[in-house]
Amino acid sequence: MTDALSAAGSISGAIIAGRMTESQTRWAHRRASAGLLQTALLPLRRLMAQLSNSSDVSEWKSTFTVAIHALQTERSRTPSGWGHLEQSVREAVACAVGLGLADREPEQDCESHFHQDKTWLMFAADYLDYVIPVIGRWGEESSTRRAQNTELADFGKWLARTGRHEPGKGLWPIT
Repeated sequence: MTDALSAAGSISGAIIAGRMTESQTRWAHRRASAGLLQTALLPLRRLMAQLSNSSDVSEWKSTFTVAIHALQTERSRTPSGWGHLEQSVREAVACAVGLGLADREPEQDCESHFHQDKTWLMFAADYLDYVIPVIGRWGEESSTRRAQNTELADFGKWLARTGRHEPGKGLWPIT
């Protein structure tokens, strides 16, 4: 978060001083946005890495809420093809621990929905391992056109593409 704030401060200073072109300004905003998204998603990924070691529902709820808030806040800056990103993260978390709506529910309801599925935790963690670097590449892309064309598969398509799950065919390994 500190990196994102310092990047935002340096962007503001350069804009005020009139030293950035429009293209550089877009790139700087994209980099800051990517940094915020990565900073919000990494703690969620770390929780998933603990597999069944973290059953603290309030920790899951707060970490998930921060990630979803960042996705909602930065959505207007992400490529148009990434409209699914919030929903994909919700689906991954719902499959892994049952808390895909934790940001909208009271903690008591979250406790009754909470369950851990090690297979789906692994799938969700692997999906975030795919998403986080793609966000980083998007943020570092200096060309606005190429940045807008950065591809990011939704959770369902990613599951099918990686051979982990296909609708009607069951879980990985698909036989």
